[in-house]
Amino acid sequence: MSDTDTPLEPMDEGSPRPPTRVPGVWGQIPVVVRIGLVALLLIAAGGVYAVTRLTSESSANLDNGVVQQLIPAEASKVPQQTQVGIDLADGYNASLSVNGIAIPDDQTDHIVAFSQVLFQPGAGKVFEKWDASVPTCVTATYWSYDTGPSQSTLRTWCFSVV
Repeated sequence: MSDTDTPLEPMDEGSPRPPTRVPGVWGQIPVVVRIGLVALLLIAAGGVYAVTRLTSESSANLDNGVVQQLIPAEASKVPQQTQVGIDLADGYNASLSVNGIAIPDDQTDHIVAFSQVLFQPGAGKVFEKWDASVPTCVTATYWSYDTGPSQSTLRTWCFSVV
Protein backbone atom coordinates (compact mmCIF):
# COMPACT_ATOMS: atom_id res chain seq x y z
CA MET A 1 0.00 0.00 0.00
CA SER A 2 1.41 3.32 -0.97
CA ASP A 3 0.89 6.74 0.49
CA THR A 4 -1.78 7.35 -2.08
CA ASP A 5 -3.63 4.20 -1.09
CA THR A 6 -4.26 5.28 2.48
CA PRO A 7 -7.79 6.44 2.98
CA LEU A 8 -8.18 10.15 3.54
CA GLU A 9 -9.81 11.24 6.73
CA PRO A 10 -12.96 13.24 6.22
CA MET A 11 -12.55 17.00 6.65
CA ASP A 12 -13.86 18.32 9.89
CA GLU A 13 -16.75 20.62 9.04
CA GLY A 14 -17.18 21.95 12.50
CA SER A 15 -17.94 20.76 15.92
CA PRO A 16 -21.04 18.62 16.41
CA ARG A 17 -21.92 21.02 19.25
CA PRO A 18 -23.50 24.39 18.36
CA PRO A 19 -21.35 27.42 19.07
CA THR A 20 -21.77 29.01 22.47
CA ARG A 21 -22.85 32.63 22.75
CA VAL A 22 -20.09 35.03 23.51
CA PRO A 23 -21.25 37.28 26.33
CA GLY A 24 -21.56 40.95 25.46
CA VAL A 25 -21.09 43.89 27.76
CA TRP A 26 -24.11 42.91 29.86
CA GLY A 27 -22.45 39.58 30.69
CA GLN A 28 -19.33 41.33 31.93
CA ILE A 29 -21.20 43.52 34.43
CA PRO A 30 -21.30 42.06 37.95
CA VAL A 31 -24.68 40.67 39.01
CA VAL A 32 -25.07 43.18 41.85
CA VAL A 33 -24.59 46.08 39.44
CA ARG A 34 -27.05 44.54 36.97
CA ILE A 35 -29.68 44.23 39.70
CA GLY A 36 -29.07 47.85 40.69
CA LEU A 37 -29.43 49.07 37.09
CA VAL A 38 -32.68 47.18 36.62
CA ALA A 39 -33.99 48.57 39.92
CA LEU A 40 -33.10 52.14 38.88
CA LEU A 41 -34.83 51.69 35.52
CA LEU A 42 -37.98 50.41 37.25
CA ILE A 43 -37.95 53.30 39.72
CA ALA A 44 -37.48 55.84 36.90
CA ALA A 45 -40.30 54.31 34.87
CA GLY A 46 -42.58 54.33 37.92
CA GLY A 47 -41.72 57.96 38.61
CA VAL A 48 -42.48 59.03 35.06
CA TYR A 49 -45.77 57.16 35.19
CA ALA A 50 -46.72 58.71 38.56
CA VAL A 51 -45.89 62.26 37.47
CA THR A 52 -47.78 61.86 34.20
CA ARG A 53 -50.78 60.41 36.00
CA LEU A 54 -50.73 63.12 38.69
CA THR A 55 -50.48 65.90 36.10
CA SER A 56 -53.31 64.42 34.05
CA GLU A 57 -55.58 63.90 37.03
CA SER A 58 -54.93 67.25 38.64
CA SER A 59 -55.30 69.51 35.63
CA ALA A 60 -57.37 67.90 32.93
CA ASN A 61 -60.99 68.57 32.03
CA LEU A 62 -61.86 71.14 34.67
CA ASP A 63 -64.96 73.33 34.63
CA ASN A 64 -67.10 70.85 32.68
CA GLY A 65 -64.38 70.26 30.11
CA VAL A 66 -63.81 73.94 29.25
CA VAL A 67 -60.38 73.92 30.92
CA GLN A 68 -58.41 71.08 29.41
CA GLN A 69 -55.09 71.75 31.12
CA LEU A 70 -53.47 74.12 33.60
CA ILE A 71 -49.83 74.87 32.78
CA PRO A 72 -48.08 73.95 35.02
CA ALA A 73 -50.41 71.66 36.94
CA GLU A 74 -51.72 72.69 40.35
CA ALA A 75 -49.11 72.25 43.14
CA SER A 76 -46.28 71.49 40.68
CA LYS A 77 -42.65 72.24 41.49
CA VAL A 78 -41.08 73.96 38.49
CA PRO A 79 -37.93 75.87 37.41
CA GLN A 80 -37.88 79.70 37.50
CA GLN A 81 -38.37 80.12 33.74
CA THR A 82 -41.34 77.76 33.40
CA GLN A 83 -44.07 78.77 30.99
CA VAL A 84 -47.53 79.25 32.50
CA GLY A 85 -50.90 79.25 30.85
CA ILE A 86 -54.15 77.54 30.17
CA ASP A 87 -55.39 75.14 27.51
CA LEU A 88 -59.09 75.60 26.81
CA ALA A 89 -61.75 73.87 24.77
CA ASP A 90 -62.26 75.14 21.24
CA GLY A 91 -64.06 78.47 21.07
CA TYR A 92 -62.59 79.99 24.24
CA ASN A 93 -60.02 82.70 24.96
CA ALA A 94 -58.38 83.95 28.16
CA SER A 95 -56.25 86.56 29.83
CA LEU A 96 -53.70 85.81 32.55
CA SER A 97 -52.52 87.38 35.78
CA VAL A 98 -49.84 86.12 38.14
CA ASN A 99 -49.92 86.92 41.86
CA GLY A 100 -52.44 89.67 41.12
CA ILE A 101 -50.38 91.32 38.35
CA ALA A 102 -52.03 91.31 34.91
CA ILE A 103 -49.93 89.93 32.07
CA PRO A 104 -50.18 92.31 29.10
CA ASP A 105 -51.69 90.71 26.00
CA ASP A 106 -48.59 91.58 23.96
CA GLN A 107 -46.52 89.41 26.32
CA THR A 108 -48.75 86.34 26.03
CA ASP A 109 -48.90 83.81 23.24
CA HIS A 110 -52.45 83.19 22.06
CA ILE A 111 -52.43 79.95 20.10
CA VAL A 112 -55.90 80.17 18.61
CA ALA A 113 -55.75 76.79 16.83
CA PHE A 114 -55.31 75.04 20.20
CA SER A 115 -57.20 77.57 22.38
CA GLN A 116 -54.10 78.11 24.50
CA VAL A 117 -52.91 81.25 26.24
CA LEU A 118 -49.32 81.07 27.48
CA PHE A 119 -46.79 83.34 29.17
CA GLN A 120 -43.04 82.74 29.30
CA PRO A 121 -41.15 84.91 31.81
CA GLY A 122 -38.07 86.62 30.43
CA ALA A 123 -36.04 89.79 30.04
CA GLY A 124 -38.13 92.91 29.50
CA LYS A 125 -41.38 91.21 30.54
CA VAL A 126 -43.59 91.88 33.56
CA PHE A 127 -41.93 88.82 35.18
CA GLU A 128 -38.33 87.94 34.30
CA LYS A 129 -38.45 84.76 36.40
CA TRP A 130 -40.62 83.24 39.08
CA ASP A 131 -39.79 84.01 42.72
CA ALA A 132 -38.78 80.84 44.57
CA SER A 133 -39.48 82.35 48.00
CA VAL A 134 -43.28 82.48 47.60
CA PRO A 135 -45.93 80.33 45.93
CA THR A 136 -46.80 81.56 42.46
CA CYS A 137 -50.51 81.72 41.65
CA VAL A 138 -51.91 82.14 38.16
CA THR A 139 -55.42 83.38 37.49
CA ALA A 140 -56.90 82.80 34.07
CA THR A 141 -59.99 84.79 33.17
CA TYR A 142 -61.59 82.89 30.31
CA TRP A 143 -64.65 83.33 28.14
CA SER A 144 -66.38 81.94 25.11
CA TYR A 145 -65.87 83.78 21.83
CA ASP A 146 -69.67 83.76 21.53
CA THR A 147 -70.26 85.73 24.75
CA GLY A 148 -67.02 87.73 25.09
CA PRO A 149 -65.11 88.82 28.20
CA SER A 150 -68.20 90.35 29.83
CA GLN A 151 -69.33 86.81 30.73
CA SER A 152 -66.05 85.33 31.94
CA THR A 153 -65.02 82.71 34.48
CA LEU A 154 -61.95 82.68 36.72
CA ARG A 155 -59.66 79.73 37.37
CA THR A 156 -56.77 80.11 39.84
CA TRP A 157 -54.03 77.59 40.56
CA CYS A 158 -50.67 77.78 42.31
CA PHE A 159 -47.27 76.16 41.94
CA SER A 160 -43.88 76.29 43.65
CA VAL A 161 -40.55 77.27 42.16
CA VAL A 162 -37.46 75.17 42.85
